Amino acid sequence: EEMPNAETGHSKKILVCVIGACVFLTALSIMGVNSIYVSHMLDIGIDAKTVGTASGILAVTLIGSKLLCGVLYDRLGLRAVLCVCQAAAFAAFALLFLMTPGASASALIFPAILAIALPLETVVISLIVSDVFGKQLFGRFIGIFSAIASVGFALAPPMSNMIYDLFGTYRPQFL
Repeated sequence: EEMPNAETGHSKKILVCVIGACVFLTALSIMGVNSIYVSHMLDIGIDAKTVGTASGILAVTLIGSKLLCGVLYDRLGLRAVLCVCQAAAFAAFALLFLMTPGASASALIFPAILAIALPLETVVISLIVSDVFGKQLFGRFIGIFSAIASVGFALAPPMSNMIYDLFGTYRPQFL
């Protein structure tokens, strides 16, 4: 079976490994932050009401974020989607790392930015597989990369909590 946008043979194996590693690290990092941002905000002194509102903002903006990914993909392609989502992940992690106790505005902006990054661990995997391997091989590879993402999802919360146990803070997780 031929891959429409990639070479075959040895290059195909390297490509699968590189994409697999990226999918794993993306799922691990984003889920790692998504699973602890509430605890981190509370730990640094953001009031519980603001943290609760932040959780609601994330849930609502995630809907728009997935729609935005679809529109960007249709109009500008996979690279644009990856750039926007990765930039949002970087910005969200930096914002959370720099957040201070009185940063209620930052605590409410953060979830909207994180929501733009979250499709990297779900919808974007399908877009990557479709673009790189084509429709013929989509069924063959989507399960592999979804499973790889699931491993990242499963390892992220215990890893985040281990970081907290070692350092007494979640801040190193964001780096």
